[in-house]
Amino acid sequence: REHSIESYQHAAQIYLDINKLQDAKKTLDKLIQLNPNNPFTLLQLSKYLDLSGNRKNILEILNKAYLLNKASKTNEQYVTKAILESLINVNFKLGNVEAARKYFGKFALLNFIS
Repeated sequence: REHSIESYQHAAQIYLDINKLQDAKKTLDKLIQLNPNNPFTLLQLSKYLDLSGNRKNILEILNKAYLLNKASKTNEQYVTKAILESLINVNFKLGNVEAARKYFGKFALLNFIS
């Protein structure tokens, strides 16, 4: 039986929230197979990578998620905000203060507009 992308995303989020990383990985693999360019799935993948300590490609994945979401016709504001928060946090953790500031400016502007 096939489930919707949203139901897989919900399951992945629960697994991430309770730190069941193996189950999160299986669910995220299925989500990537279903739609490798879903911004929210990419955001979840970046959270999984952060929790598992594999931070090598996080910025690349988050930037892709941000650009895809920005270009999307639906452009979900809550997804944009979550991606920007992650970009701020990851850049700050990696010592990329200027990049963190840049994304903070975008985040602040988004919050001012909405």
